[in-house]
Order: sequence, then C-alpha cells, then structure tokens
Amino acid sequence: MIPAALAQAAAGAGWRPFLDPVTLPGGSWWLTLIPLALLISVVYKAVRVPNVRRLPAHVLVMTAQIVVAMVVLAAGIHAVVLWIVPALGG
Repeated sequence: MIPAALAQAAAGAGWRPFLDPVTLPGGSWWLTLIPLALLISVVYKAVRVPNVRRLPAHVLVMTAQIVVAMVVLAAGIHAVVLWIVPALGG
C-alpha cells in the first residue's frame, strides 16, 4: 500500500522517466534504434580509431552493423515466438 503523502508527492512530481515513458506517435518507438546506434558508434569509435580522418566511415559501418544485427535478432525472435513456441505446445 502506498502512503498518502508519497502518492501526493508522486502525483505532483510530473514526468517520471522510468515509470512514465514517453510515448511516440504511431508506434514509431523502434526508430530510436538508429540514433542510439549512431551515438554508440561515435563514442566507441572515437576511442578506438587510430586515424580520426577515418572516423565517419568507421562510424557509419558500425552503425549499419548494429542496426542490421538488431533487425536480424528481432526477426529471429519473432520467428521463434510465432512458429516454434506454438509447435511445442506453449
């Protein structure tokens, strides 16, 4: 049970990022993968690339690798849930 004082404080707190996530219109939340992959690639490659002139090319390649890997993993999990789990009787 939540104490009344805590419930009132939470109600007046406004947006709570982990408890009330932002909803994107039209179910486009999956598009956040592209900037996330790009930023991870920039940070990782900024530390690892020996020549800074090659940084943009390395970042784009790594971003593409991350996005493709996530799409393939999502398709694989979708196939497992759609076909394999029902075949096992789950």
